[in-house]
Amino acid sequence: MPVMDGYKATQELRDRGYNGVIVAMTANAMKGDREKCIDAGMNDYIAKPLQIRAINEVLSHWLPRVSDNPAPEPARSETAGGDIADIFDFDGVLNRLYGDRELLIRLLNIGGSDLHGTLGNIAQAIEKKDSKEIIYELHSLKGIAGNLGAQRLFELTRRYETGVKNGSADLATMPPTLRVEIDTFLDKIKPLLQPE
Repeated sequence: MPVMDGYKATQELRDRGYNGVIVAMTANAMKGDREKCIDAGMNDYIAKPLQIRAINEVLSHWLPRVSDNPAPEPARSETAGGDIADIFDFDGVLNRLYGDRELLIRLLNIGGSDLHGTLGNIAQAIEKKDSKEIIYELHSLKGIAGNLGAQRLFELTRRYETGVKNGSADLATMPPTLRVEIDTFLDKIKPLLQPE
């Protein structure tokens, strides 16, 4: 978070007397992260990319019971086919969405349009030589890619984010390389976005 991290925000809320449930949502899934969240005053922890089953388990534990009906099992889907598997984790995303294909299509349409906008923000940050903004926008792009199941784009963006942080990233080739990967991903998911 730009101004205050979740640990400090939680401590601030607890210091002000807030006793409600606080669940951390973090990109980290390292050993000890849950304990660090609990030690900071949070009640629980969910790692990204978000899994509906994990969210349901945490919310079911902390929120009052509204219904005794269990959540449906995610539908198993056919694979999206061939070489697409290393570019797009179709089954993983569909599983996280409990098999809801309509929601998947809406997510891909919205998120897909966000990819190029975020890439434009990265290019502008590079022009301004603003490393904090570059890292912020790369982190945003990485999050979008992870939520969309764009595996190769996620990994490429993660490597660029690390490279900018340690000064080893080639900023000149970053936007065109990311653009190629974004376009490849969008091309691969295009058949899913067509009406059946």
